[in-house]
Amino acid sequence: SHPRMSCLLAAAAVAAMAGPEADFLLTRGPMGHLERLYLAYNETFRFDHWLEYGRFYERHLPTPGSGPLRMLEIGVQSGGSANVWRQYFGKDLTYVGMDVNPRCKRSEDRPRRTFIEVGSQGDTDFLQRVCEAHGPFDVVVDDGGHTASLILTSLRYLGARPGCVSPGAVYAIEDLHTLAMCPGGGIRTAIGGMPYCKKQRSEFFPIVDEALLGLHRHWYPRRKTVSSIPEWALRVGSMALYDSLAFFTFADRPALTRVILPVPERPGSFIPFY
Repeated sequence: SHPRMSCLLAAAAVAAMAGPEADFLLTRGPMGHLERLYLAYNETFRFDHWLEYGRFYERHLPTPGSGPLRMLEIGVQSGGSANVWRQYFGKDLTYVGMDVNPRCKRSEDRPRRTFIEVGSQGDTDFLQRVCEAHGPFDVVVDDGGHTASLILTSLRYLGARPGCVSPGAVYAIEDLHTLAMCPGGGIRTAIGGMPYCKKQRSEFFPIVDEALLGLHRHWYPRRKTVSSIPEWALRVGSMALYDSLAFFTFADRPALTRVILPVPERPGSFIPFY
C-alpha cells in the first residue's frame, strides 16, 4: 500500500481505540515502518502481535531492499505474521514457516516463495530437514511453543549449524514473558502480583549464560574451558534483550583491541589500580 495511506490507516487504528491505550500511542513519538504496518493490517488471516516489537526488529533486522533474505518463522498459527513480513521485506523475502498444526498450511503460497512446513521445533530431525530444504536462513523468529525446553532445543540446534543459519544471521525469540507465567500445574509464586513458574524461568537461564560465555570466548586462558561452551554460543557475535524479546546475532567477532595512550608514557599520566 501507499506509505501515506499506511500512515492514515495506522492513525485510524489508534483513533479507534479509547482510554489510556490511545493516549499512550499518540504521545509515544513517531512510529517506525513495522509499527505502522502492524496497525494498518487489514487482511483475512489474523495478526496478533505486540506493537513495540516493531521498533526492536527494525534495530536488528536487515533493512528492506538490502538484498535477498531467507526467513524461518517458528510458529505460524493464523498466518498474519507471514503476511506482514512479506509486506515489510517485499520481493526480497523467501519465507518459511513451521508449525505443529497442519491447518497452518493454508498460508503457503509457493509462487510468492512462502513455504509452510508441519512439525515441531523440538524435533531436531525435522529441523534438519527444514534446513536442508530451505536454509541457510538469514533471520530466524521463534514465536513457537514458548517453553524453555522448546526454545533451547531449536536455538541450540539451528544456531550450531552453518547450513541452518547464515553468517551474520539474526535469531529472535519472541514472547519471553510467557516464561514468567506458569501454564498448568507448575510451582507458583508472585512478584508484583504476576504469577510465574520457577522451573520455567530457571530452565531459560542457560540461554543467557551460554551466550555470555560464547561472547567472551577470547578471554578464557584454557582451551578446555572454551571446548565446554556449546557450539551455538561460540558463534554468537552479539546479544540484545528487551521486554519479552531477545536477539542473537551469529557473526565472527575478533578479540577486542586495547588502546593505551600516550606512547611513550608521560610522567604522571597513569594512576595505578587502587
